Amino acid sequence: VLSRTLEDSCSVWVPLTPWAAAGIYFTQILGVPTTQYALWAIMCYAGFITAWIYRFTGIAIWRVEEE
Repeated sequence: VLSRTLEDSCSVWVPLTPWAAAGIYFTQILGVPTTQYALWAIMCYAGFITAWIYRFTGIAIWRVEEE
């Protein structure tokens, strides 16, 4: 669960971070600032939103029972 949470909250945001390598690359390739293509980078924040929904509803969250 920890690896999925880190993946949902960290690495998918990298293209939306202007000083990260992916953000610099996308900005140079597209020729627009990060704020202009962020609206169309749905997959970058859809996973984050889904992870929060899973967190609050308890879907796909495994509980460890103490013995």
